[in-house]
Amino acid sequence: MIIVTSDGETIVRELRSRAQRGDTPAEVATWLVRELGSVGNLSFQCISCMFLAFDTPTLRDLKQAHDWVGLGQGGTLTDDELNQMLTSLR
Repeated sequence: MIIVTSDGETIVRELRSRAQRGDTPAEVATWLVRELGSVGNLSFQCISCMFLAFDTPTLRDLKQAHDWVGLGQGGTLTDDELNQMLTSLR
């Protein structure tokens, strides 16, 4: 488990590292969900971390990613759809 600094630098560094080595956006997001565990507002935390880690996704894309099934909150966006939306992470 990664210890997150108060400003999230460690998690942002890990997200970037995973994307640089070729993990798909869905794989990066799946790791993030597991790492964050059951935080109060999981979808907000995920979106915030992804937005901080990557310059290219727009806030609009990340808001749409809120509907990803991997968040376990009844979303309908599949891994493949998330990968297509956030291809710029690779």
